[in-house]
Amino acid sequence: MTSGDWQYSINGNNAIITRYIGSSSDVSIPSTINGLPVQYIDIAAFSGNITLTNVFIPSSVYAVLNGAGVVPFDSCINLASIVVDPSNLAFSSADGVLFNKKQTSLLEYPNGKGGSYAIPVGVLRVASYAFDGCTNLTSVTIPNTVTNIMNQAFHSCSGLTSITIPASVQAIGAFAFTGCDYLTNIFFAGNPPVAWDGPVFNPDWVILPKIMYYIPGTIGWGPTYAGFPTSPLKLAVNGPTVLGGQFSFSVAGPFSISIVVESCTSLDSATWSPIQIGNLSAGPLSISDPDWANYPARFYRIRLE
Repeated sequence: MTSGDWQYSINGNNAIITRYIGSSSDVSIPSTINGLPVQYIDIAAFSGNITLTNVFIPSSVYAVLNGAGVVPFDSCINLASIVVDPSNLAFSSADGVLFNKKQTSLLEYPNGKGGSYAIPVGVLRVASYAFDGCTNLTSVTIPNTVTNIMNQAFHSCSGLTSITIPASVQAIGAFAFTGCDYLTNIFFAGNPPVAWDGPVFNPDWVILPKIMYYIPGTIGWGPTYAGFPTSPLKLAVNGPTVLGGQFSFSVAGPFSISIVVESCTSLDSATWSPIQIGNLSAGPLSISDPDWANYPARFYRIRLE
């Protein structure tokens, strides 16, 4: 059945949105159609819509039919923002990104939203297809709360060149990073996660070689992971000097790794404070500590961002 810009079906006393047929770029899903509450959206409702840039989900919607955890915005290449009514009991949004209500599961990062993104602390799961087709995504930070990266979560994120998998991640689903053709450096901060349901990186689809870096001292690493060679992550500290009244040195390591340099004044009761954050994509990172002369002793450590 059709009502205005919407095709729908009826399930009992509820309406199911089956397809948006309008031409607007800013779309608000109706809370009712012909007097029936809209509680369901079909997985194909917006699939392939290249006009859509912003969408609003009302409080009435609480499920996606036939979605298997996938939301209905596949291949909406210009979609930049998903906003959910705060009173919705099933879904929520933050910074235009779709989550479950408790924001423990990231469900959909819009295809048209680019640049860098930091997944909020508290997210436990990156859902299947959550970043699928986000070609404009250039970097993503995964917090230490994430335990599972589901099937095809980052499929075809061709703008990614490096990524750090925190020690909290226990499992990575099939094809989670296939199609990430320029993702050449993958850094693991903990033991190797379980790879289930199939290959994480399908070697047959790879354009550039990949290296799986791991932190020395973590266990379970062999010569390969997910079909690719592994290597212990090694950073080199070069040329400690006093230059212009500042203690300075440089840090070199694998291309595109992001690091945090921290300092403290005692190793017995260490309270580490960041003094510089940077990326090694342009080569060795120069570090300067203007406060070094204010303390009788100063210690430094380097960690992944």
